[in-house]
Amino acid sequence: MDKILFQIKKRLRAKARPLTSKQLEWARKIVGKDFNPLGVKTAEVWKIVRVVYKENQKNLDIKQGLKISEQLLKSKYQEEKFAGFGFIYNFRKEFDESILDIFKSWLSKYCTTWAFCDSFCINVIGPWLSKNLELITRLEPWAKHNNLWVKRASLVAVLKNAKYLEPKYLFKRVTPFMMDNDPMLQKAAGWFLKEAAEYHKEEVIKFLLGWKNKTPRLILRYAGEKLPEKVRKKFLS
Repeated sequence: MDKILFQIKKRLRAKARPLTSKQLEWARKIVGKDFNPLGVKTAEVWKIVRVVYKENQKNLDIKQGLKISEQLLKSKYQEEKFAGFGFIYNFRKEFDESILDIFKSWLSKYCTTWAFCDSFCINVIGPWLSKNLELITRLEPWAKHNNLWVKRASLVAVLKNAKYLEPKYLFKRVTPFMMDNDPMLQKAAGWFLKEAAEYHKEEVIKFLLGWKNKTPRLILRYAGEKLPEKVRKKFLS
């Protein structure tokens, strides 16, 4: 295990292009004060963990993979955290329902930025759920979790699967967030509805009109980004 961790960290540092102080200051304004980058592109991170996995897969099982991933997730560096969930995705054919509890725990313990949360959801949790749609309901309790990132993940991990889900169910999932005061959750709710509108446009418009005088405008703005201007004006006026 230590050998694989060493290989991943060594290769990440070989590709690192450290940010200047101004670049880091700008990035932290967008991502958050806890953003600590090595300076490796995300695509390169995924390439590295895929190659290291292939080089060692004959001697690896999912239990070892989980241990390696968790050690990477404990890092203060964003790219090593990304490598953590990127590495475990190589074992996706061995995932079962219990993996969702592990993912929830990781989000709660190791997530410090929206970038981590969203990348984990969009690149790992969401794609696996698309092959196991019956398990999407397992994320419903996440919406009531006391951790911000677990709550956000309850929406972000589902939103790219909107085309497979009925509008009624999508609205059930997003409604608990429609009066939330946290901008991170408001943005997630708006993004969720924006994705839903690609497949259920009329239903989403009707839903937004019903909330126009109650929900924060940030949600309405995000949700309406891809809708016609005339429609947006109806619920933003």
